[in-house]
Amino acid sequence: MYFFGLLIFLCRSNILFILMPAFLVWFLAHRTRLSPTTKVVAAVFIPLLFFILPGFFSEHYSILSLISRRQMEFMQLHGHSRIYLPRMSPDLQSLLRLLPTALLNGFFQPTPGVGGNSFYWFFSVELLCIWALIAYTCLAKRHLFYRLGIFDYVCLAFCFSGILLIGCTVPFAGAIIRYRSLFLPFLTAPFLHLLAGTRIMTRCNGWLSKKLLRPSGEAS
Repeated sequence: MYFFGLLIFLCRSNILFILMPAFLVWFLAHRTRLSPTTKVVAAVFIPLLFFILPGFFSEHYSILSLISRRQMEFMQLHGHSRIYLPRMSPDLQSLLRLLPTALLNGFFQPTPGVGGNSFYWFFSVELLCIWALIAYTCLAKRHLFYRLGIFDYVCLAFCFSGILLIGCTVPFAGAIIRYRSLFLPFLTAPFLHLLAGTRIMTRCNGWLSKKLLRPSGEAS
């Protein structure tokens, strides 16, 4: 694990930064007896605390300052898919004002028709399918939180950290699509896991097995 952590640090240090809240959620889920609901709340709020708390100890370690500077760098760029994103100052009040727009941009943009490019419709449909899957899982599975495993909590913390950071800093729909692509599988994985064994998933798995695992010489 240490080797791969070092490799991530050398190649993509920002990913290692985003993984840190997920590691803390893993520790809490694995080492403590917190209720499933508390673990889900921790998966959402620990990334926020991770962004906020270091700045209280020293301005030198302020993550909000890093996010603010990163946002400023993006704001100075020009692009055709610019979307609304308020300016962020390196303080808690500014983050709280920015948070609703950051969540909207990170998790739901581009909405249909946003971005000025008809190609973005494909990504809008992709997002609609993902959120339809999440909504269906929440409605179909009773006591949803009690069915989640440690891996699911870590996935939620990782994707929430990454997508929130993207929503806070990136004011372009096209760039959001590109950066968020790494995190969408971790957003869908817990809900696909919850649907494992259901009739619809069994049928999908059977169809995929028949189409993808068919011997190459077999006639269609």
